[in-house]
Amino acid sequence: MVSACLLEYDFERYKSSKVWAIVRQGDSWLLTIEDKDEFALGFGSSTKTIMMLGFSSADAVGEWCA
Repeated sequence: MVSACLLEYDFERYKSSKVWAIVRQGDSWLLTIEDKDEFALGFGSSTKTIMMLGFSSADAVGEWCA
């Protein structure tokens, strides 16, 4: 991940963790922190350009459908 729309929320935690992109549709990505039940929505054309929204939660479906 390279940035976030809302930096004041969960971006730093994701930036300093091992993050997996577990679902992709077009330029939308569902991200998770390795070994955590934490999910976030990201956007970008490749794994090198993902910008996360900034929020995350334990609700994978809620994040993906946001």
